[in-house]
Amino acid sequence: MSPPINKPVLATITHPKSDRCPILEAGIITPEILYQWRRACQKYLKNCQERTADDLVSFVADEMCEPILEKWYMASQTRIDALKLDAYISELATLVLEKGWEGKMRRRVLGAKMALGQNFAEWAYDIQNVNAILSQAAPTFAVANPELKNILDAGLTQTLQADLDTEPVLSTELNAWISEVKGRDDRLKFEIGRMQELIDAQPAKSSTRGKPSFSRPSLLTKAISSIEAHFPSSEGQQAKLSPSD
Repeated sequence: MSPPINKPVLATITHPKSDRCPILEAGIITPEILYQWRRACQKYLKNCQERTADDLVSFVADEMCEPILEKWYMASQTRIDALKLDAYISELATLVLEKGWEGKMRRRVLGAKMALGQNFAEWAYDIQNVNAILSQAAPTFAVANPELKNILDAGLTQTLQADLDTEPVLSTELNAWISEVKGRDDRLKFEIGRMQELIDAQPAKSSTRGKPSFSRPSLLTKAISSIEAHFPSSEGQQAKLSPSD
């Protein structure tokens, strides 16, 4: 029996007080973690009166606990200490991130698809976070808000898309659009949940003649009919527009 494969340990950031130097604990560094490290360094610079943009890197770089990064820093300490934060983060990224990570994250944004049953707000928030990381670490790979709105719109579930087609969202600004779509998603989930409760509440009635009961399927049929009435199919719409024989 082969020994269990240990999952790689991700790096963490220790920064209990914003005016104290943050610590980058040992572990694998992802684009998300590198973004968090940058933000921790920026907060330290902002809140520690003794720090300046010129000496910031000399303090934060000395708090990297990964042995490979410690070796890299000690081998070029004088040169690295003289770097500004952006240059330091950029050089650090070339050491710890896989080649082409920017393109992979951009494709996560461009190909975003909301899963069936997924909460819209959480899904949209995750995609926004990925794009925010790109905007900080690789701005040329990030997408602008109007394009991001179109990407989210195209990635909605069919049910949510049908609701928006029936009653279009008037907001064009990204955050306002997300807020309105969230309300639609919450309403649809409530309606579907209510229908399911009605179906589950119907007792299974057995026929005295041994025939199967149709009470539950009948209610389900009514629920489906209600949904179809709310979201008419393209075929149904075409049928209504066709002249009678």
